[in-house]
Amino acid sequence: MGPVDPVRDHDVITSELALADLAVVERRLDKTRKSARAGDKEAQLELVLLERVVAELDAGRGARERRE
Repeated sequence: MGPVDPVRDHDVITSELALADLAVVERRLDKTRKSARAGDKEAQLELVLLERVVAELDAGRGARERRE
């Protein structure tokens, strides 16, 4: 194991959570794309939102860190 380093531990946990969030959103995005292509209006709106969330997560920002 090694010495306790709270900053490093926080960074590792934050990175792992971001990767888990990204995996969940990408799975949801796949399902939503199928529904949106079938003409589901609600899925089309959700698709726009999910694409923005993926872009934020890919950029290393959390989905809650809102940018205009």
